Amino acid sequence: YSEPMDDGQYAERIYFATLENDKWSRPQAIKSLFKTQGHEAGVNLSADGRFLFIYRTDINGINIYMSEFDGETWSNADKMPEPISSRFDETHISLSADGTTAYFTSNRPGGFGGLDIYRSRQLPDGTWGTPQNLGPTINTPEDEESPMLHPDGKTLYFSSRGHNSMGGFDIFFSKEVADSTWTNAVNIGYPINSAD
Repeated sequence: YSEPMDDGQYAERIYFATLENDKWSRPQAIKSLFKTQGHEAGVNLSADGRFLFIYRTDINGINIYMSEFDGETWSNADKMPEPISSRFDETHISLSADGTTAYFTSNRPGGFGGLDIYRSRQLPDGTWGTPQNLGPTINTPEDEESPMLHPDGKTLYFSSRGHNSMGGFDIFFSKEVADSTWTNAVNIGYPINSAD
């Protein structure tokens, strides 16, 4: 569905399949979402299945876009608004189960190094509040990526090159405690994580 990019790789694209009679249908591309020659990857789906978050490179770098499903089709993807979007890179996002809190990664200034995980809460008027860095028990001088808040609203899963990684990105979890701080990140271990 796409020409090779400048580096010879084919761009990431988003496909879907449906489960019918205990069998998955043949995957189909969601062609309406393809707007660039670069990677357009699905990075998260809201708990209710209504919002698809897409990683896309645009003239402002790497940004997160959101498409809404109306029951039949996906809308044109719109860039997440400021203050989630910035002139720096935002690569992953996850919403709380109730949709009122966003956890996302960014390399904006003021972090601990590389990509860090931030949290923004939705305000009563529907806009997003000032992002807060989750701090040094989550973020390291290395990259943190792929935040995913468990439906319990307190357990955050994420990947990191820092902490006590076995090699490359490992998957970790941390729990938010009563004073809005996070427990030390725990490597979920082998066989999920490896030296690769």
